[in-house]
Amino acid sequence: MRRTADDHIAYEKISRNEVILEGQKRALELAVNGSRLSDVLDVLTLCVERQSEDQIFASILLIDQDGKRLLHGSAPNLPLAYNQAITGSEIESNAGSCGTAAFTKKEVVVSDISTDPLWQKYKHLALQHGLAACWSTPILSRSNDLLATFALYYTKRRRPSEADRNAVELLSRTAGIVIEWFSDIAKKREAENALKKTDQHLRALMTATSDVIYRMSADWKTMWTLYGQNFLEDTSNAIDEWQSKYLLPEDRKPIEAVINHAIKTKGTFQLEHRVIQADGFIGWTFSRAIPILDDSGNIVEWYGVATDVTNRKRNEASLVESEKQFRDFSNSIKNLAWMAHGDGWIYWYNQRWYDYTGTTLEDMQGWGWASVHHPDHVARTTEFIRTAWQTGKEWELTFPLKSKDGTYRWFLTRAYPIKDDQGKVIKWIGTNTDVNEKLRIQEELRQSEDRLRQISDFMPQIVWSTDAHGDHDFFNKRWYEFSGLTFEESKGEQWSRIVHPDDVERITSTWQRSLQTGQLYEVEFRFRRYDGEYRWILARAMPLRQANGTIERWFGTSTDIHDQKTMSQKLETLVYERTKELKRSNEDLQQFAHVSSHDLKEPVRKIQVFSNMISDRFQQHLPQQVNVNIERIKKSANRIASMIEGVLLYSSLEGSSMMFEDIDLAHIISEVATELELVIAEKNAKINYADLPIIQGVPTMIYQLFYNLINNAIKFSKSGRQPIVTITSQLTVRNGRSFHQIIIEDNGIGFSNIYSEAIFTTFTRLHSKDDYEGTGLGLALCKKIVERHGGTISATGVDGEGAKFMIQLPVDK
Repeated sequence: MRRTADDHIAYEKISRNEVILEGQKRALELAVNGSRLSDVLDVLTLCVERQSEDQIFASILLIDQDGKRLLHGSAPNLPLAYNQAITGSEIESNAGSCGTAAFTKKEVVVSDISTDPLWQKYKHLALQHGLAACWSTPILSRSNDLLATFALYYTKRRRPSEADRNAVELLSRTAGIVIEWFSDIAKKREAENALKKTDQHLRALMTATSDVIYRMSADWKTMWTLYGQNFLEDTSNAIDEWQSKYLLPEDRKPIEAVINHAIKTKGTFQLEHRVIQADGFIGWTFSRAIPILDDSGNIVEWYGVATDVTNRKRNEASLVESEKQFRDFSNSIKNLAWMAHGDGWIYWYNQRWYDYTGTTLEDMQGWGWASVHHPDHVARTTEFIRTAWQTGKEWELTFPLKSKDGTYRWFLTRAYPIKDDQGKVIKWIGTNTDVNEKLRIQEELRQSEDRLRQISDFMPQIVWSTDAHGDHDFFNKRWYEFSGLTFEESKGEQWSRIVHPDDVERITSTWQRSLQTGQLYEVEFRFRRYDGEYRWILARAMPLRQANGTIERWFGTSTDIHDQKTMSQKLETLVYERTKELKRSNEDLQQFAHVSSHDLKEPVRKIQVFSNMISDRFQQHLPQQVNVNIERIKKSANRIASMIEGVLLYSSLEGSSMMFEDIDLAHIISEVATELELVIAEKNAKINYADLPIIQGVPTMIYQLFYNLINNAIKFSKSGRQPIVTITSQLTVRNGRSFHQIIIEDNGIGFSNIYSEAIFTTFTRLHSKDDYEGTGLGLALCKKIVERHGGTISATGVDGEGAKFMIQLPVDK
C-alpha cells in the first residue's frame, strides 16, 4: 500500500513551492528534535513525490564509510524487494543511475532503463518492479565530498521535468545539510560538552530552514563563516567587509536597522532582501537568524540561514510589464536601438532612431535602413552585415548615418544575438552609439601629437610619452642626443638601461605607484650620458585622461639638474649645521617655559585655595563688595592657572614624540561632543558631520585640536541664534601629495579677515575676557598640532556671520 506524507506535513491547499519549503522546515524540525535520519529523509522524498504532477518514486541512497557502496537511506514508496536488492550495491561507472552518479559526482539521466547500457546489471530488477526511467544526482558536502544520491524513478520512459529538477535541487541541499550534520553529531557523541554545543548550533541552524548557512559575531560587525551552497559566495575566514561582499549599497541602511533591532531585543532577525550572488548577479533571499546567548543572557554569536527566493521574485513581474519597461528603457537611452528577427529583418526601432533620422517604421523595416547610410559606405556596410547575420555571433561596425536635416554623423553599431535552447538565433538586439565627437577628438589628438613632436624637438629638456600601461613610445630629439640610443633601443622599458644601478629600484617603484594611482610622477635619479658620465635628472610626468577619468597616456619631461644638485648638497650641509643649532636653542627655550610655568603653579594654587576658604567660611560675614572682589580674585586665579597649563601644553608639543596611528575622525568628534555635552545643552548647539575619514595622527593631539575648534565655535556663538557647527571632509592633492581637507564652519560672531593670521599667534584675543573666557592660546595650540602632523590650518570669517577653519592633513604620514 502506497504511503503518504500525512504523518509529516499537511500538504492540502498549498502551492508546490510551499510544499517544498514546508517539507524543508518539517525535516529540519525532526532532525533538531532527535528523529532518526531515515525519518528525516523520508519527509524529503515524500515531499518531492507530493509536489510532482507525475507519478514518481523518490529515493536517497547513502554512501558507506569506505565510500565504495550505496546503502538504503529513504525510498518510502519504492517496492521493498527492490530496495533490499540494491542496498549494498557497488559504486562504479556502469552501476545504474545512482551508482554511476556517485562514481562521477555528476547527474545521470536514463530515460529508458530497458536500453541504456548503464542499467545492464540491474535492468531486469527494475523492469520487474515497473520502473522505466531514472534520474539520479549526487549530494555533495561543503568540501565537495560525496554524501549520497537523490533519485527519481518513473513508470514511463521519459526525462525529468523542470519542476522535478528544481524540487530535487532544493531538497538535495537540505538533505546534504542533514546528512552532513548527522555525520558530525555521530563523530562527537563521546564528548558531552561538545555534543551540547553542537546540539545548540544544530537547533540554531535548523530554525531558519533554508539553503545558505551563516554565522555572525554578536554585533554583526564580523561574519565568521558562510556556506553559500552555490547561491552566495562562500566565506570560510572571518571578514568585516561582508556587507560590501553580499549587500547592495542602497540596501545596507534598512538592513542594518533590522539587525540593530534584533540585537537590541535579542530576538530573531528576519528579512527578505536583495543580495549579490556568487555569480555576481543580484538575487533575493529570505534571511533568518537567531542569537546564541551565554549563561548571563548576553549574545555570543548569531546563527542564520537564508533561502534563495530569486525565482519567485522574478516571476512576480509580468511579461507585459517587462516588455513595457524594455521599450521605455530603449526610448530613454541616448543610443539609437533596434530589434530584428533571426534572419536580420528589422521590425522595431526606438524613438531615438525616428527622432534622429526623421523616418517611420514603414520606411525602415526590413532592409530600409540602407536608405539613411552614406553612399560611400552603404555597400561596405551592407556586405558586412549580411555576413554577420549568418555567423550568429555578436558584431560591431562603425559607419555614418544621415540625420533628418541631411547631415551625417558617425555611429558605432553593436548587435547581440538572442538564441534558443538549440543555439539558433531567434532575435537580434542592436544599438547605434554616436561616436562623431569621439572620432573628431581622436583626430584632433593625432594632430596635436604631431605638433607636440615638432615643438618638443626644440626644447632643451628630454620629452617623452607612454601608453596607459607605462610603455614608452615617444622621445624627442634631445633624448637621442643625450643617451646616444636609438628608438628601438629605448622603447618600452629599455630606456632604463642607462639609469644608475643604485637608482633603478627606487624610480621603478615610484613609476609603478603613479601608474596604479594616477598621481603625478616626480623623482630625481641619475642617467648615464652617451659619454659615460652619470648626471642627475629630475623626471616629471602627468596623465592625460579621457572624459570619464580613465588614463589614456602619460606625458613627461626629464631635466638635467646635475649642476643644481651638486650645489644643493653643499647648501644642505650648511642647513644641517644651522638646524642643529636652532634645535638646541628651541630645547633650551622649551625647558625655560616648562620650569617657569611649573614654578608659577604653586602660588596660583595657594591663591585659589585661600580665596575659596575665605569665601566658604566668611561669605555670610563679609560686606557684599568684599565678596564681589573675592570672586574676581578667584576668576583671575583660574585664568592664570589656565594660562599656565596652556603654556606648558604649548611648549611640550615641540618635543613630544609623534606615535602615529589610524584615527577614526568621526569617533573623535563624537568624544568631543560628549565632553562638551553640558555647554551644548546650555546653548542648544548642534554639531553636523558625516563621511569623515580615517586619518593618521597622534590621538591625544588630534582630540585636543578638534576640542579647541568645536569649543571655540560654540563659545563664540551669537546671542539669539542657535549655534550650528558643520564638519566636512574631502581629498585634495597639493604638489603631488594627497591631503585630507577638513572644514569646521560655524554661524557664530565671526571675525574680520584682517585677523585671519593673527588669531593663530599666542595670547591673541579679539574680544574682552569679560565677554568670552579664554587664554588666547587655543588656536596657537591648534596651529602647532597641525604643523606637527605635517599639515596646515587657515581661517576665514565674516564679522557677525560666522567663521570657517580649513585643516589639511597628509593622507600618508
